Amino acid sequence: MKNLFQIYYDKTAKQSIAEYDKYVIRRVSKKQETKLKTIGQSYKASEKNRGLPKWLNLMNRISFSATFTSFIFLIVSLLINASEKKENFVMEYLWLIIVFGISFIVFLCSIGIAFFYKKRKKVLKTEETSQNLFNTILETSKQFLSVPASARSLEVLMEQIKDSSSNKMKKYTNILLSVFVENDMLCFADLYVVIGIPIKNIKGFEIVEEPYRFEYWHKGKDKSNLEEYGVKRITKPIRYYQANHYAVLKLNFSNKDLGVFIPAYELEEFQTILQEKRDNE
Repeated sequence: MKNLFQIYYDKTAKQSIAEYDKYVIRRVSKKQETKLKTIGQSYKASEKNRGLPKWLNLMNRISFSATFTSFIFLIVSLLINASEKKENFVMEYLWLIIVFGISFIVFLCSIGIAFFYKKRKKVLKTEETSQNLFNTILETSKQFLSVPASARSLEVLMEQIKDSSSNKMKKYTNILLSVFVENDMLCFADLYVVIGIPIKNIKGFEIVEEPYRFEYWHKGKDKSNLEEYGVKRITKPIRYYQANHYAVLKLNFSNKDLGVFIPAYELEEFQTILQEKRDNE
């Protein structure tokens, strides 16, 4: 079964093609697309500048490492000197004392600068600006695409096919889309298009017991509830999330089987949307 949100490279056309392209029912205009991209560039610049400046973070890390390392060496040297009862400890390890003193002062300075930087609300202001720009992109896109206010923000699993023969665990990008029902179609809207699937072509849900990885966690900053969703957070060698099963919303078009792959924790929401449609008929 093909993933509706699958992107693959067509060697004949020499370009990447999204499986859902043929089911797009409306798009933003070129002018609207340009406006969204302009806001998006401002958002990316704002995200890049979030938090403390890179030079200050680097200064903090280096000075802390130097302070900690020189302090450990000083303690060890002092113990060795005490056991050997040497009297010229200060002169012999003067360079180490100087390194410790300078790095400690630099470390304190970096903490002080960071404190005053945050106190002036530069960090909070940047974060607020970033969030406002993100909300502006979403609301502008919804307006351009006529997405109803009742649309739910839900995740689907997008995959990019590179090597179909690979035996590695599948990796998806879990993207957030606005999901709603319109004219007997289940619709999915991203920033630029609305994809419409006739409800008559939906054949139900299936649970697939297959481990997979995904990139983001959209269920809030608190990750203590990961187990509640059957998800593990892996941090080494790189950070990602892992689950043991997902759900597929099965579709059939002229005997062609497609599916919308969704995280299992979104299954109930999708079922609710379709049930509400049936109840209103």
